[in-house]
Amino acid sequence: MITLLLVLTLGPEVFLKEVSAKGTESLVVWKDGQVVASHQPGKTVYVQSVTKVFVSLAAGRLMAQGKLDSIDRKLGDSLPELREDPRGGVTLRHLLSHSSGIADARDEKGRTLPSLNQAKDYYAEAMKYKLVGTPGAEYRYNNIGIVYASLALEKVAGEPLHEYLNRELFVPLGIRSARWRVDSKGRCPFFMGLTISGEDLARVGLLVLQEGVWEGKRLVSADWIAQSTGTPGSTANSRVGLSWFFQPAAQPGRPVMVQHSGDGGNWLTIFPRHHLVAVRLRTHNGKPDPLENFVNLVAEAFLK
Repeated sequence: MITLLLVLTLGPEVFLKEVSAKGTESLVVWKDGQVVASHQPGKTVYVQSVTKVFVSLAAGRLMAQGKLDSIDRKLGDSLPELREDPRGGVTLRHLLSHSSGIADARDEKGRTLPSLNQAKDYYAEAMKYKLVGTPGAEYRYNNIGIVYASLALEKVAGEPLHEYLNRELFVPLGIRSARWRVDSKGRCPFFMGLTISGEDLARVGLLVLQEGVWEGKRLVSADWIAQSTGTPGSTANSRVGLSWFFQPAAQPGRPVMVQHSGDGGNWLTIFPRHHLVAVRLRTHNGKPDPLENFVNLVAEAFLK
């Protein structure tokens, strides 16, 4: 999680030169309704864990349509095979706030196991991971939990979740670059899996900035945007909403910053109080990202 440390010494031109020179493949910064910085905005990149926010947006859209009654819906209510399993009592809220208590597929260094990354059936692979903690008691960033959440929401949507998102969010947003990684069953795992351009991912940030409204049409409720991006999803971590991370403001209202990042240097960052969305994409090539302070560079250049 990032905490902003503002030192307003960087102008937009210097910002663009600095960011573009350090591995950035696609960059878009929107402020007050217009693009104020861009670099190869149409280039597509595999955005790694930024994919996770789309599970939250799918939940919000399903609630807006009246298909999902509550974020406290239990896994056992969506996945009958878990009704008598301890995992059956885990809720969507637990899963999206990374507090499910379900084991994750990671090695001793915290790296995602190849057995999950390369699974031919993400559903079958996720089912191998059992409940090891008390739901809601502890925050642990968890890929398996996101797979479970996407499976549960697929049942609610009545179709593969990425196909639901394509129709219900991407078409109205005008997103055309998105491509999903799917397994042999045609499912995206959602802990990763999306390839998208910087300019199209910025549209998603603008939807959040505009509290769920796009071109006069409400796609997600304002209440869901507030709950998922600015309210703790559990008592286990006060800066984690529902698949989003945020920095709360000192005064009531929207948070200072909302964001999600992905391995390699992928960022979707929103500054609601400054009407700003910043997207930076870089392919994860196993090497350290030469630009480690993207969010603070954005703040220095544009939060005036």
